[in-house]
Amino acid sequence: MHRRTVLMGLAASALAFNLPTAFARTASLNLLATTYPVYQLVRNIARGVDGVQVELLIPAGTGCPHDYAPSPADMQKLARASIIILNGLGMELMLDENIRRLNLPVVLASVDVSTLPSLIRDNLQDKEDHSHTHALNPHIFAAPSRAAQMTRSIALQLGKLVPRHAAAFAANASAYAERLDGLAARLKNAGAPFAAAGVILYHDALAYLADDAGIPVLDVVQENEEQAPTAARLMAVVREIARRRPALLIGERQFPADAMLTLARESGVPLIFLDSGASGDADAPLSAYEDCMNANIRALEAAGARK
Repeated sequence: MHRRTVLMGLAASALAFNLPTAFARTASLNLLATTYPVYQLVRNIARGVDGVQVELLIPAGTGCPHDYAPSPADMQKLARASIIILNGLGMELMLDENIRRLNLPVVLASVDVSTLPSLIRDNLQDKEDHSHTHALNPHIFAAPSRAAQMTRSIALQLGKLVPRHAAAFAANASAYAERLDGLAARLKNAGAPFAAAGVILYHDALAYLADDAGIPVLDVVQENEEQAPTAARLMAVVREIARRRPALLIGERQFPADAMLTLARESGVPLIFLDSGASGDADAPLSAYEDCMNANIRALEAAGARK
């Protein structure tokens, strides 16, 4: 059985587990979010709910956890968690065994979220299958519309696991998701100047943001999670730029800038850097995700104004 299927099975088992009875005797509920963007969503869902604590498992500055392995301190967080909330879509495969061993109830933030195909070669593939690629792009958090879908999905699943907090989770999620949907609408307007010609991205995490903005993605510079683009790859992208003439090059703040700066210099195509929201400050405010997307919108608006 593929490990993504295992995680889906874990989530289904969690929803069937008799958590209301288990938690009825416990004053506190410890929600453990695996990744930084999921953590920001869960914090807003649990905001002001008595007896609910939210922790982050993978350090805030990590970004997408392709090379992550849990530390002893992380294992302690797993051991004290009541429920673990995952991004899903293969992003946390390294945690499968620990989740099963601890019998942790699982919430998958990707349930009922619309997805895009991956543009990156899968470095998380099963070792015996080196030709396998991700069917889906796991970076759903990078677009406000998908973050809103994730928020509603997480709240619904948590409410089923812990009915006594279901109304509070739902109310918080509704207010937060509505704000995120508003950001998606603004992003669509900001992307309008680039919708005809399209863009080239450094990494496919921002493909979701481009989709919210209504901008076609013509190519992705980093095709392999395991290594930076080679000189041959950069030359191929230069030829692609000359052939397709994108309106914009978009780098990502979580990655080195050198490759995109080189491409912009060689091609003359304008370059901006956006933030997928994959990482941030450990002590960030509750508005951190909204602040990130607002900054992205302003950057697109400024680039559009220069056209």
